[in-house]
Amino acid sequence: MLWWPDGFCRRLAARGRFVIRYDQRDTGLSSKFPPGRPGYGFEDAVDDVFRLLDGYGLSAAHVVGFSMGGMIGQGAARTRPKRVLSLTVISSTPIGMDRSHLPKSGEAWLQHMAVEVDWSDRVATVAYEVEEARLIAGTAYGFDEPGTRAFVEKDFDRSGGYLNATNHIVLLRGGEAWRGRLGDLRAPLLVIHGTADPVFPVEHGVTLSEAVAGARLLKLEGGGHEVHSAIGSGSSRRSPNTRVRSERSTGDDKIPHGIASRVTAGLGTSLPPRRHGMDVCSWEPTCPMECPLRAKADMELVDTADGRVCFLEEAGVR
Repeated sequence: MLWWPDGFCRRLAARGRFVIRYDQRDTGLSSKFPPGRPGYGFEDAVDDVFRLLDGYGLSAAHVVGFSMGGMIGQGAARTRPKRVLSLTVISSTPIGMDRSHLPKSGEAWLQHMAVEVDWSDRVATVAYEVEEARLIAGTAYGFDEPGTRAFVEKDFDRSGGYLNATNHIVLLRGGEAWRGRLGDLRAPLLVIHGTADPVFPVEHGVTLSEAVAGARLLKLEGGGHEVHSAIGSGSSRRSPNTRVRSERSTGDDKIPHGIASRVTAGLGTSLPPRRHGMDVCSWEPTCPMECPLRAKADMELVDTADGRVCFLEEAGVR
């Protein structure tokens, strides 16, 4: 849960939105299962989205997912399309299709993932996670090692360690029920992907956006498998090394207008934990960016009490 930055969530809530972030099973303060015996699968993680909404008495929400959370979000949008008002998928990969033609993860990250870790050893685990964060960071921002270390220590202590989260390997086996049905996704889709992502190279995001009619693709030049803490906190503007390219797939005109609306459910990543998050900014008619929410003149569904919104400022591109 903490991997959705506090500052980011507060900024959304300050705009009158009801923001939900939660711990996936076997993480944070959520239910823990014996290592190697999770007792759940991908479909259960998808159902958890709706169990959470039911618990709050909510009929639907705008869903945002990062990495594994993006895969779960795809499953949620297809399982109960009327309850997913829009879907934003960040640094993830398409489910339910053959991905063998897509680039593999970077060798350095794969080698790191193969290292045996004593998850009960706090010092060793924190060091491992900090090194992984360095490996998956992009080139747009500098890597904040002290800040990353402090955050991982906080998250480790809150969750009681990361051993149970190794059960999330079962979630990677999900999505078969949707094989061949990727094009059936009807929720307005925005795909955000860094061009320097070593876990899911940018072609994964491109493929997802091309498979869904009307989907939007936002490429962050130099972005890694992360959203830098400066973005989530709103403490930084555009990095001189960051550029954005916005593209739209062919097909029905289906703008993800309303992604920053009243109810937003944030799906975090699974093991290994990742830095992620998004934010909103004030929309201006004179904005020079090719914003995916500005393609139409009718912006009623993204109007809020404090003005129209977009994602570009806090993505570091305005």
